[in-house]
Amino acid sequence: MSQHGNSILEVSPMRSRSLPTQFVDAHHHFLDTKQNSFQQRFLASLVGNDVAYLPQDYERDVVTTLKHAGINLVSSVHVECMPDDGYDEACWIELLCQADVNKQHQSNPCTIAAIVASCDLASPNAYDELRKLHSNSKLVRGVRWILDYTGTPYESATHVATTRHAPGMEDYLRGGPNESVLPEFERGFAFLEEFGYTFDLQCAPEQLSSAAELFR
Repeated sequence: MSQHGNSILEVSPMRSRSLPTQFVDAHHHFLDTKQNSFQQRFLASLVGNDVAYLPQDYERDVVTTLKHAGINLVSSVHVECMPDDGYDEACWIELLCQADVNKQHQSNPCTIAAIVASCDLASPNAYDELRKLHSNSKLVRGVRWILDYTGTPYESATHVATTRHAPGMEDYLRGGPNESVLPEFERGFAFLEEFGYTFDLQCAPEQLSSAAELFR
């Protein structure tokens, strides 16, 4: 969020009066496709095999930039970044936080208060994956699995993440009988209640009416 050493968040004295003094970043990502085996298949195929964005980068681009504008970043939520293994990614994020805390640098604390982990709810192993996350991570509060699919890949709102789905199961929200929710996904979605997890819905506008059926 910085360019040529100058912050892109330039606030005039008049404008600064209307800005909040505290801020929670509800969605950001960390990645390291060179070092993390769980980011070296799908994610690396999209962004490259030597791409990293780590806490020190976030501190520079977000925390410091907001501070210069008089805004205190209270905490943040790390959202999954299409890993090959959601559990491994969640564990890595917690380790990053722990390493930051161990530095005992009060000016550069870990900002992450919660994790939205990756879990393919249509997978036969969905329950076991959720249970493993719940048993081993104190920060995971919910899961996300990107669902944007319109039927016309790469020419519309269809997200590249849906290429991870098995042939014939690309549309989790309309892939069931009569364009209903795919039974496998609905089954996995029902497991969330047991663990007290939320689901971050990301879908195409065409899928919203089917997605609403999950909450009835």
